[in-house]
Amino acid sequence: MEARRCEGKGGGPRAAAGLPPTNAGRGRKETPVLTQGGAEPGVSAPRLAAGPQPLRGGRRAALRKPAPSPAGPGAAPPPGAARPSGPAGAMGAGGLWARAAHTALSGGLALGLFLHRTDLQKQVECGELLQPLIFILLGLCSVLLYFKVSLMDPGFVKSEEEVEADKSEEQSMVAPQVPSNIKMRRCGYCMVKQPMRAKHCQLCQHCVRRYDHHCPWIENCVGEKNHPLFIVYLSAQLVVLLWGGHVAWSGLYFEQSWEWLQHNILLLMSFLMIVIFTIVVLLLLISHLYLISCNTTTWEFMSHHRISYLRHSELENPFDQGVILNLWRFFCSCHLTAWEKIYFHRNNEPV
Repeated sequence: MEARRCEGKGGGPRAAAGLPPTNAGRGRKETPVLTQGGAEPGVSAPRLAAGPQPLRGGRRAALRKPAPSPAGPGAAPPPGAARPSGPAGAMGAGGLWARAAHTALSGGLALGLFLHRTDLQKQVECGELLQPLIFILLGLCSVLLYFKVSLMDPGFVKSEEEVEADKSEEQSMVAPQVPSNIKMRRCGYCMVKQPMRAKHCQLCQHCVRRYDHHCPWIENCVGEKNHPLFIVYLSAQLVVLLWGGHVAWSGLYFEQSWEWLQHNILLLMSFLMIVIFTIVVLLLLISHLYLISCNTTTWEFMSHHRISYLRHSELENPFDQGVILNLWRFFCSCHLTAWEKIYFHRNNEPV
């Protein structure tokens, strides 16, 4: 009965025990407090009577985190942000090995054709130097074209800062003008504005205009700027290989003897390698000429179902303008193309 009287007076068991009363049950709300691990939602802890406790260094840093940029993940990087410069394989170890292997193979195969009893060796011995000189010049031309294609810019997409810094009369004539009402997307890797048909190459660490593929043999991308020269290189290489195969075959007189095999093993291996390279280059050239005649690329042909501007197009190939115009634009055009104009059919003038 005594305990009930105390409880009815507001003292309760704490008053009976001689403890000071608390503010619980007096209508005062409990305020949440941050904990080091983060309190669970809906769970609160009573604030201490001494007031809010000062935050420690780690908690202050967590609360001072800058808000995300309102422009979103596709915003342009700050002007001082570092960007990759040049293709990764241009002067890397892989590029050096590929170019050294190409030069060694070309020189070794040509030297083997002159050291054995082939038509070229017979013509040199007879003093007829015209065909041997033409063969050597063609071989040198193919090697120079190889180095040119592997070291040149395939069409890297420049950032807005680089375009403004390098703006000149010559560049303004070459750079395509994209209509202002067309919004270009930004690359998720290098944050540059990607024109249509461009793709980011993970090996070169750049976005490449009219990306076709990354060729491991030249250790460079094949894009809008070096694709025509790549076709010229393949054509010159095919001519050299066909001529070299004919010369190697002229020196092979098959005999069923071990001595003949010892003297002609290098020539026989050279002939087999030339045949393999000829088949590869021929198939590659035919496939590229077919894709060029359709105005499509290897990447678009292989990934048609994953490319948004091809999936959402009403046409099977929105860039196809006929075989003649496609070949003319590819081989004879001296400027880069604004593919957005062709895709959206913004005007009826030739672009």
